[in-house]
Amino acid sequence: MKIKLNLTYLLFLFTITLSVLACSKDSDSNDINNNSDKNIITAKVNGKDYKSNPLLTAGAALSLDNVLTFTIQGVDDNDAKIHITGRINSTSKGTYKIQSDEANDYVILGSYILNGQTDPANVKYFFSSSNEKEVYGEITFTEITTSRLKGTFYFNANDLDNEANEVKITNGAFNISF
Repeated sequence: MKIKLNLTYLLFLFTITLSVLACSKDSDSNDINNNSDKNIITAKVNGKDYKSNPLLTAGAALSLDNVLTFTIQGVDDNDAKIHITGRINSTSKGTYKIQSDEANDYVILGSYILNGQTDPANVKYFFSSSNEKEVYGEITFTEITTSRLKGTFYFNANDLDNEANEVKITNGAFNISF
């Protein structure tokens, strides 16, 4: 009887401890800076705040023979998407240009997709160009592990339908666990 009571007491303490640990404060500004498992992308899009929905934010990375292939994507509550994908000849933390250099097997592309409309014909696609002579932005990896990508970015992207229509994405930051 005494053993059964002690086991029940231990289970009760374990449940209370889990409940307390699970009820942490939700923090917008510290999501990127802490090592939270909450996936998040934040940025300014033409000067306006952008924050992805953690449930709609994901990424992946593969490191093989000193080549990092990665993708990160976030979708905000207005269904706007920021997506950065690339392949670089390094698996080290550092700053890399958003551009294409196929001769050196290096490419990083950024995109912004403006949805939030009911008619799919009205969806706007903005992409950094794949022109190897121009630099469209930068991505800085501050952490690259087998389970996390973390860092900052900025890039310019042009409307596919009207190249004069440009989106400037600045002050970007990401913290992606996978």
